[in-house]
Amino acid sequence: MVTYDKKLVEKYKAEKYRLGHLQLRYLEVFEYRTGITDGDPHTQKETGKKFGISSTRAAQLEARVKYELEQI
Repeated sequence: MVTYDKKLVEKYKAEKYRLGHLQLRYLEVFEYRTGITDGDPHTQKETGKKFGISSTRAAQLEARVKYELEQI
């Protein structure tokens, strides 16, 4: 089972409007990976499969959103 830091998810929900400079795909991957879209967090492999990217690329996109959140 995949779990995610609730503080990070809450910060994302509160500050999403400030991440508008990122491509929509980054945000979609992050939301899917953390379970914001359907309430169930997903693995990197599942995320990659859904978006047609490698699990490594899914991790890179997720890391970029996390980095941007830390900068806020």
